[in-house]
Amino acid sequence: MMQFTSTGTTVTAKLRIITPFLLAPTLLLSGCGEEAATVASVQYAYPEYCSQGEIIRTVQSLDLAISGDGFFQVLLVDGSTGYTRDGFFIVNNKGEVTTRSGYLLQPYVRFEERPLAIVVHGNGDVYYQGTSTTTMNKVGTLTLGVISKTDNFDIIAENIFKPSATNAGVSTAPPMRYGMGTIVQGALEVPPRCSTFRSENSTILDCKQNNFATTKNALNIAIDGRGFFQVRLPEGTLGYSRDGNLHRDSRGYLVTRDGYELYPAILIPATAINYTIESDGRVTYILPYDAANLYPPDITIPCDAAPASEAKTAAIIAATEAGDIDACVVTQSVDPTIHLAGTIELVDFVNPAELAPRTDGVTTTTPEGVEVPLIDYLKPTVKSGTAILATPGAGGMGLLKSGVLETPPACITYRSANPQNATPSYNHAPSVSAGNDISVMAAQPVALTAVAEDQDGMVTSYLWRQISGDVMVTLEGVDSATASFVSPPVSGATPIVFEVNAVDDLGVTATDTVTVTLYPGENSLPVAVAGEDVAAISGDVVILDGSASSDTDGTIVSYSWTQILGVDAKASDKVEILDATKAVAAITAPVAPAGTTLILIFELTITDDRGGVATDRVIVTAADVANALPLVDAGVDQKVTAGAAVVLKGLAADTDGTIATTTWKQIAGTAVTLSDATKAEVKFTAPIVKAEETLIFEFSVKDDRGGIKTDTVAVTVTPK
Repeated sequence: MMQFTSTGTTVTAKLRIITPFLLAPTLLLSGCGEEAATVASVQYAYPEYCSQGEIIRTVQSLDLAISGDGFFQVLLVDGSTGYTRDGFFIVNNKGEVTTRSGYLLQPYVRFEERPLAIVVHGNGDVYYQGTSTTTMNKVGTLTLGVISKTDNFDIIAENIFKPSATNAGVSTAPPMRYGMGTIVQGALEVPPRCSTFRSENSTILDCKQNNFATTKNALNIAIDGRGFFQVRLPEGTLGYSRDGNLHRDSRGYLVTRDGYELYPAILIPATAINYTIESDGRVTYILPYDAANLYPPDITIPCDAAPASEAKTAAIIAATEAGDIDACVVTQSVDPTIHLAGTIELVDFVNPAELAPRTDGVTTTTPEGVEVPLIDYLKPTVKSGTAILATPGAGGMGLLKSGVLETPPACITYRSANPQNATPSYNHAPSVSAGNDISVMAAQPVALTAVAEDQDGMVTSYLWRQISGDVMVTLEGVDSATASFVSPPVSGATPIVFEVNAVDDLGVTATDTVTVTLYPGENSLPVAVAGEDVAAISGDVVILDGSASSDTDGTIVSYSWTQILGVDAKASDKVEILDATKAVAAITAPVAPAGTTLILIFELTITDDRGGVATDRVIVTAADVANALPLVDAGVDQKVTAGAAVVLKGLAADTDGTIATTTWKQIAGTAVTLSDATKAEVKFTAPIVKAEETLIFEFSVKDDRGGIKTDTVAVTVTPK
């Protein structure tokens, strides 16, 4: 870890973060000692407890102290400006600089990308170097405020206050000008001038966000950030809580563990089979489809109308094996209708630590041994300010996390404020291990796993990066505990070093490194097997099967089927390949001209996990087989009496297909009316004749390939 020296003090590069946005950029000091600038001081009538505190080094990049007069300015949730000497700043998940309570520093400072280095000059200029640049870029200039009568102010929050109505006003100016003090980076004033924690035996609510515990219950929700749930209390007023342990009552309304309704009311019908709470507060549910189905029934569509999918390929194969491709169908599911039950709204307060407790008589003991009430719901006070309403994720509110609980919820217990002259407590750094050094062959997947812990909090974020090596790799999952990459080809043993940063919930960083040594290795090429050559008849579905392909030293990561020789080598005769990027594909054999055979050649290309490529080909022949005409029999000749009922019954069969149509027609004799000439069996009434007469009928049959065959039958009619 790099070190810098300024005014005789050695500092280590660190940055405090409570979100995964930033991790440990280098701290550069520029004119940041108390003696870095001499400014003519303007004297103000500060009360005794507003005297300058001791400035101590913390080596955190966004720890800022003011040597001299002036106050940092912060934006409160009601839109007004608050003032503080507490320079303990952090960065939220948007890259914005805020106080420990989440109030935005003013003037507004935001980092557009992950900083590698941050400089805060004594005059308030803020510079940083991002990951995509090699130079320092200015992002803003801090200004300070001075309250002319500092004994007349209203306490707002932790070390933050506002001028009272009787105050003469606030003056603002850049540091080091017009009597303002100098910004000291990497240091804190202890205790901050005009600290609100100066009275003996005072107590406030402990509203620091606590750890989350996973419950997998969709109605357990935690607020990740600022905000409180609204609850309708039995006395008819609203109470506020961070406890998101909710359930549905007998009517379906969302209620707290005590049975109090969430406000605004959220109703989930008793018949709902699934419900979800989104991060923005929307509560949705699904109702059963009907009395017989929880979800909409699946639908079936013909294969020729279905998009390419594994299910379609399987259906084609099954229908082909069954010999009935016309019956090929694909089953698809239908998404159920999602209903909106309502939206959970949150509220926030300028100073939530001053909310008044509504206790249930249960007590707890503070670390100092003082027994105090355990708070269940909170009520606003003059010091807390009125409730400010917004949906989760808007107006500075936190987002909701479903299936987790904050344990314990913030603001449910008291904590003692720092008494005057108390020694400040410091956060213990986390510990992290990047694992043991490893050796791998080229073109192999590599996983880097960090194990971190924090004795007085929790680890909130990780960052992996490569810090040395003759070859650079592309890391995946750099902001998680486990990162991964595929080792590149090398000509000899090549060590590369990776560093992991672990950051705790107060932004303190721990680092460790691990060395991965790469060795060259010969890749055995995969073996492509396109399958046996196939002889097909025009119109058949042909399966192209490359599933027998293999790789002895790895896995096959991609398949690609292409037609390299079409019908008569003409591009216009190319056929469509279904699922051409899978091991098993399919085509429909094209129609060959009468009496000919078409030759189609398909090539399978496979690639293994180390980039090795192999190909194989399969030949498909599509023949126009001569059609066997159908077999037909019009029946035996008959002799009947005039006026008799006559039945003609034809028989037909096709040895290489199916019968498409049958037709009867009379070709000789006195005309008669046939019952249905398109049926194999027809009826008619023998005509009245004066002398014996022969009627002749023709039975014509057509098969599914257009072949036609006929037969005749004679019916002799005698007079009565």
